[in-house]
Amino acid sequence: MSSKLSVRQILKRSGLFASREAMEQAVQQQRVLYKQKPVPHIMFHIPAKDFLFVDGKPLRMLKKRYFILNKPKQYTCQKNESYPYVADLIKVDEPTKKSLFPVGRLDVPSTGLLIITNDGEFASQLLQPKQKVPKTYNVFLKYPLTDAMIDQLRAGVKIHLKGTATEESYQTLPAQIVRLAPDCHDRCLITLVEGKYRQVRMMFKVAGNIVLDLCRVQIGGLKLADVKLAEGAYCEMHGEELKKRVFAPQTI
Repeated sequence: MSSKLSVRQILKRSGLFASREAMEQAVQQQRVLYKQKPVPHIMFHIPAKDFLFVDGKPLRMLKKRYFILNKPKQYTCQKNESYPYVADLIKVDEPTKKSLFPVGRLDVPSTGLLIITNDGEFASQLLQPKQKVPKTYNVFLKYPLTDAMIDQLRAGVKIHLKGTATEESYQTLPAQIVRLAPDCHDRCLITLVEGKYRQVRMMFKVAGNIVLDLCRVQIGGLKLADVKLAEGAYCEMHGEELKKRVFAPQTI
């Protein structure tokens, strides 16, 4: 694991700033100092053992916290005035609440397993593509899932990444997909080792189907069924236990 942290990670874990914009403003105003000099930008990295100063005072990072949430529908993983923010479901003191963020995203209509933390190092490690941490989704489809669709998704399909500058095409990696039962044609489990935004929905669209409901049920070795959380409920987990489960070797 990296022995350095970005200024953004440190400021986030201080609980002093409610948004990235507020952090960037503090840096631009030269209120954030490292070794008595203003830091150049929020992605500037310093050794994890060193300190930043904000407004002349040494910055104290909050204790690392890890929460497992069964995300409900109509909540967003990005701060957005149109929908409530998932991290606000976690009932903690205000400084800690400001430091929390979701690791990865589930779109507004989706439900299921979501990790909420203030540990930027852990989040970066989990989201690194080279880690290939598998994530499994329970999917309810509008049309029957045919063998041809399964073969197509298992091989990988070409999707368009919306939100990028050019909406570029992307070839997905092979996915594991199984019906929930041999005679079940509208529900399946799909497992990916990557996580582009709305990827599952886009993959099924390319294959000629429509996702009506999507629930993430597993991240690595962490299973929603094991934590037994109702939709909208959460629990706190010790960091070492969470990492042990998430990074447990999986066969895909």
